[in-house]
Amino acid sequence: MIHLNFLEYSFLGNTVESYLWFFGILTIGIILKNFISRIFSKLLYAIFKHYGKTVGVDSFLQLMNRPFQFFIMVIIVYFAFNRLAFPAEWHIGPSHKFGVRLVSFRIFQGVLIFSIFWIIVRAIDFIGMILIARARRSESRMDDQLVPFAKEAIKVIVAGIGFFIAIGIIFNLDVVSLITGLGIGGLAFALAAKKHWRT
Repeated sequence: MIHLNFLEYSFLGNTVESYLWFFGILTIGIILKNFISRIFSKLLYAIFKHYGKTVGVDSFLQLMNRPFQFFIMVIIVYFAFNRLAFPAEWHIGPSHKFGVRLVSFRIFQGVLIFSIFWIIVRAIDFIGMILIARARRSESRMDDQLVPFAKEAIKVIVAGIGFFIAIGIIFNLDVVSLITGLGIGGLAFALAAKKHWRT
């Protein structure tokens, strides 16, 4: 009975049990993040295994370790903080209205999107390593220059898409209209510059 009463003791709007869950989830996550990251990396490597033998699994794990650990910690921190509630006397407000609660959730969404696209970019790096290894075995030297350029260009495009998706979600904007508008604006700028140089 004393034990149960201790767990139900409330501090800053949360019980001791909620704080124990919070610290427990964080602790377990920090301890296991590297192990879970390696499991996810090996599962993802199965997709590239047939093509990535020239590079090897160790290179893939090295590329994916940090982004997967970051992704896992973002998820763990979310679930840990989900066990806690803001004190009622802070008057934080509901999650669907602008305020600390909504801003916090939007920031979490932005960080989560960043972690996902970080993993995608590292996967592109690995594919680039595979293609570079193949290009070096070919007689043509053009491939040795074209592959790194194409890899970096694709990474920039993917990073840009991730940025616009994050901006769209955080600020509740129409991502398609935003990208389309910027595309039309860029085209107009290019046409104006072309006309200027002709005159």
